[in-house]
Amino acid sequence: DLNGDGVIDDADKNLEPPRAAEWTYSVGFNHDWMLSGGSNIAFRASYAYRDESFYTDNNLGYLLEQEILNAGIDFMTADDRWVFSLYGQNLLNSVNHGNDTQLPPDIQGVPVGGTLAPLVKGRVVGLEVSFRTN
Repeated sequence: DLNGDGVIDDADKNLEPPRAAEWTYSVGFNHDWMLSGGSNIAFRASYAYRDESFYTDNNLGYLLEQEILNAGIDFMTADDRWVFSLYGQNLLNSVNHGNDTQLPPDIQGVPVGGTLAPLVKGRVVGLEVSFRTN
């Protein structure tokens, strides 16, 4: 009885499957350039799309449409000891969350309660420096 009306009938069978977006796709690419002297630059980018979809079994909660763009560039020194990276995640700043889902008061006797709201972080941009000693 997914919709909570007290009977299992066509109303339950006609509900959409949760977290099963009609369209999802992604595309990405990487490209490396070997520079004179042996150092290397690597570039990467990816884009992902997900249609809106219901989040809960009873189709009351839903996840909004989502678009995510990630990119980064790395510079590696010729001796492969230093790596300097600039990266961005969720560059479109597609902050998103689904509807709140009520959690049961307990699961197998363990109290949980409350709600769950799936959340996607907003834009993250960073710089990373790595050094290998071996």
